[in-house]
Amino acid sequence: IVSTLTPSGTGESSSVKVEFNNTNPIPANGRITVKFPPAFSAAGTLSFNSGASTSNIGSATVADVGGRVQLTVERTGLAPVPSGTITTLQVDNVRNPGVSGVPSGEFEVETAQFLLPETSTGPPVCCGGNQTGQVVLSNSTLVAGQGNEDFNGTRLRFWNDMNGKMAARTSATFNVGGGKSLDIRGQAEKIHVCSDHFLYFSASDSATWNWGRTSGIVRVVWNCNSMYIYTENESPSLSCAENKLYNVSVTINEQAITFDVPACGSLSAAWTLGAANFYTFVGADQDSGISVATNWYDVTIGECEGDVNGTCSATGTYTRVDAGTNSSAPVTCVGVSASTVLTGSAQAGEVGSVNVSYTAANTIATDAKFKVTFPSDFDVSGSLTASSTAISGTLSASASGQVVTVTRGSGATALSAGDALHLVIGGVRNPRVSGTASGFALEVTTAGDTCIEQDETAGEILITPGNLTVASLSLSDARVGAHATSTIRFTATNGIPVNGKILIVYPSGYDLSGGSASASTVSGLDGTLSASVAGQTLTLTRTSGAAVAAGTTVEVTVTGPVNPGQTGATGVAVFLTETSDGKRIDERTDVAGTTITVSPMGTPSAVEPPTLIGLVIGGRNSEINVTVTTNHTVPSNGLVTVEFIALAGWNFNATNSAAVSSSNFGATSLSTTSAGLVSVAAPGGIAAGTTVWFVFTDTVTPPGPGSFEGALTSTGTFTVTTKIPDASQSIDEVVLPALSVRDPPGSLTNAAIQPVLSGGTAKAGAVGSVEVTFVNENGLPSTSRFRVVFPEGFAFNVGGTTTPSIVAGTINGGLSVEGTISNNTVVVAMDGTGLSINSGTTVRFALSNMKNPEESVPSHSATIQAGRSDGFVIDENTTVPVDPIVPNGLSSVSLAYATNATRAGQTTNITLTFTTFNPVPRGGRIAVVLPDDNTYTYVLNSQGSTTASFLNSSIADGSLNVVSAIQANKTASTGPTLIVERSGASAAIAAGATVEMQVTHVRLPEVSGAPGTFSVTTQSDTSGNPSIDSGSGSVQSVSTNVIVVGANPVSLANATRGANTTVTVTFNVTNPLPASARIKVDFAAGFSLEPAFAPVAISAIDGVSTVSAGTATVSAFVSGIADVLRGSDGDVIPAGSQVTLAISGVVIPSTAGATAAFEISTTLASNTAIDINTNVPGVTIT
Repeated sequence: IVSTLTPSGTGESSSVKVEFNNTNPIPANGRITVKFPPAFSAAGTLSFNSGASTSNIGSATVADVGGRVQLTVERTGLAPVPSGTITTLQVDNVRNPGVSGVPSGEFEVETAQFLLPETSTGPPVCCGGNQTGQVVLSNSTLVAGQGNEDFNGTRLRFWNDMNGKMAARTSATFNVGGGKSLDIRGQAEKIHVCSDHFLYFSASDSATWNWGRTSGIVRVVWNCNSMYIYTENESPSLSCAENKLYNVSVTINEQAITFDVPACGSLSAAWTLGAANFYTFVGADQDSGISVATNWYDVTIGECEGDVNGTCSATGTYTRVDAGTNSSAPVTCVGVSASTVLTGSAQAGEVGSVNVSYTAANTIATDAKFKVTFPSDFDVSGSLTASSTAISGTLSASASGQVVTVTRGSGATALSAGDALHLVIGGVRNPRVSGTASGFALEVTTAGDTCIEQDETAGEILITPGNLTVASLSLSDARVGAHATSTIRFTATNGIPVNGKILIVYPSGYDLSGGSASASTVSGLDGTLSASVAGQTLTLTRTSGAAVAAGTTVEVTVTGPVNPGQTGATGVAVFLTETSDGKRIDERTDVAGTTITVSPMGTPSAVEPPTLIGLVIGGRNSEINVTVTTNHTVPSNGLVTVEFIALAGWNFNATNSAAVSSSNFGATSLSTTSAGLVSVAAPGGIAAGTTVWFVFTDTVTPPGPGSFEGALTSTGTFTVTTKIPDASQSIDEVVLPALSVRDPPGSLTNAAIQPVLSGGTAKAGAVGSVEVTFVNENGLPSTSRFRVVFPEGFAFNVGGTTTPSIVAGTINGGLSVEGTISNNTVVVAMDGTGLSINSGTTVRFALSNMKNPEESVPSHSATIQAGRSDGFVIDENTTVPVDPIVPNGLSSVSLAYATNATRAGQTTNITLTFTTFNPVPRGGRIAVVLPDDNTYTYVLNSQGSTTASFLNSSIADGSLNVVSAIQANKTASTGPTLIVERSGASAAIAAGATVEMQVTHVRLPEVSGAPGTFSVTTQSDTSGNPSIDSGSGSVQSVSTNVIVVGANPVSLANATRGANTTVTVTFNVTNPLPASARIKVDFAAGFSLEPAFAPVAISAIDGVSTVSAGTATVSAFVSGIADVLRGSDGDVIPAGSQVTLAISGVVIPSTAGATAAFEISTTLASNTAIDINTNVPGVTIT
């Protein structure tokens, strides 16, 4: 027995479902009783929910019987419920107990059978309906059976075995259709253990007796000491063993048959004969050895209009069949909706009251308890109070952990469901951290702590930060831009945890971006502090030590923040304390600021980093380019001053025309206040940390004329200072180093570098000599050094040592390479045996054993410097042109098709073979351009994606990926182009390597012949993929493809010999047939064409309804060949199309019989072959 409560909460109006499994069948005319535990009650009108219960269970009533909910189901005229059936009954509007847990008492379920009294005799009674007929079984109403029988009035006697024999039957038939029923009553005298009385029913008038279940027969019988009902589908039984005279009742309706023996019990089964007419058979099947007759007495069949049972219960009793009990499903604690609010301060750490309110869902006894669970960060350990204007009686509160229990004392009265209740608990300290405090819970219990109702999420409270007191910020140095130490002091109202944080929000103007902030403790807290900066906020995070107790005064010092760059009072600061995860504890938003003072003259802050770029031209007025980075803000119209340290021979501002020629901060005016001191105004000011530059012109004249022999002298140092607009106070200052003064290098003109030539061209990878040429501006000593910086890609010491040699007619003396060649740089030294080089001399020398870059380079440049042996540069040119490098040649370039696919229009694989001159790098590319001349067109990605792979294993390193496969461009006159790239290779393809590469899915030109030449280019893996080597070759010729014909490709309108008729030729083109193309039909011997050249029709282009065949004419008929020329008005006939060609005016051979084969071919207008079939079946001449 299983019960289900929906819903299951305390006091809720519930639908209660009871399920049970019957051990014995529930009789057709039985009763089911379900009693609920006493704690359940009615929640309104109790009702039986037939829709949620087992169907066809019976008529049910629900009522409060003796203080208990009771469900009674009366079964009338229904089929019995078989043993082991799960029956479900549901009652709605049941009030669950008001206390959670398993209710006291149990569900009691009983099934019972209605029985007539054992002493009941007499004719049938049609209870609940009118009797419409009655048949008494006797010799006048029975048809004799096939056994030994004797009928004396209403005493029926039977002997011996009846198996397989027809028993005596009624002469009349009966049926139970249309709501009718039968009530059969009589007495059976059991005088032997196996007297075996029986009745059976069948629509057949000759049905025989057999044991067991048989289609079309229903039987009731004693089998020795047991009663049975046998239907087609079931055979219920029960014991009935005593030898005595039994009252017997058999009732039948359209649903069930019941076999009732009051002294033993009742059996029921589903009626399986339906509403058809049937006979009633009576008898006994005695076992062998029985010598006395088996007797039936007073067997009467009552025909009833309506149910047999009706009110028969008034004359009988219910006997229990099965009974059982089980505890109820547990009742859960019903949920209510409670809210929690603070009635005092919401600040962290404050002590106040919490008000919990809700509406009661159940009756609450006077001794019930109210339990409020507080979140873990509330402190309920103090002196607590409880009060309420809605809950009667004196209230007291106590805490266990975070649970505060309120109990009721004198004056308490029961509270009812629906009452609006509230409870105020005082003496509660708020969490010491701000944020939303959730985790409140309310539980109302009995005095024994059993839950009545609850809310596990009874609201939440927003806690605001506490107040920091005695808060101040002071500086060790209050000057503008000072790197001062800040002293932070405050009293922590709610303490600071071990891993807590202190946040100081500095007023605007302080600079915290230096990234070097640090802090140390002074008093009030221990451990260490780590500092981090975000904007104006400095965060100090505790990493060790003990927690700071509430009310402790804390003092820390901070270094790193830089004072504002302006004087005056700062804004207010903000102090905050937080937990490690950023929850606010206390705060103070109005900490008084400080007053910033100007830095005294002569002690400005240092500028970092200082830089000065200068150029001073000896013997001429000069330019000085000054670059500095400010450390602090320079206000609008602030000044940048430069002071020159005077040296002997220097004349500062000699012409009094010094000016600012350019700047990046809007400076345009310059003023001088004394010799060697100039000032520049910044109109829009300069932000702190800004790199600014400005150029002074016509300012300093160095002593004496310049000389090529090197540096003359150096300037003194330069002092750069930023100041406020009236120059009364300095902001930043830096001393910049002196500048050396010298003449600049001269120019090398007509400079050029000629790479290694191969066949008169600078080819990639060529090895030989490189020529260097230039004309000097200044004279050069006989020990000059020529420094040549080659562009990337040139190689040295290839096949021998790179050595210089003079090209005749330029300079003299000996040349050698100085030092080691590195970084593409060669230094050529003159040995001093020759003459000095005069200004304007053409210098030309060669460098041997060099190698050009191994890829093409369209343009590049080099640097040439000419100078002294100590490295001093006299003349130079940094943009010397170097002749372009062109690709070198690939050799042994060839292309071949797959051996089985060389016909026009076929898709094939092609094999490319070539030999490299230069290496192909690991990520290099190979570009292939196939020919295209408007007649011969190759197509990539034919019948699949074109791929490429190496065939020779010696270089099959990694794979080839297709970068692009571009079809022919008729407008640009370029053929199909395939570019593949090496991928995953471990090494370059060596110079001189033979490469075999297969390219797949290439469609050959759709006409036969020699398509022309193709090209192959290897490319680098550097930017732009410049070419390395290139070569070209002739492609393999394409052969004609095959025209496809059917079984009878040629037909004659008139096949009589000598007739003038129309010949129709049908075939399929393998390749497309353009307009203006030719179709040539080579007739068998004996055919001729009328001189008039009758018209030709092309029709029936199969499968392409939009293609226009256009016109066609026979342009010639020579040697039996009709040359049919398509007009330009037709469309291209697609590949695979079926073409029907009708030629009129053909004269049939004069000899009857089979002709020889025909030949059909297609060509371009130029007679270039496309497709052909030389063996087209001939025709028969009659």
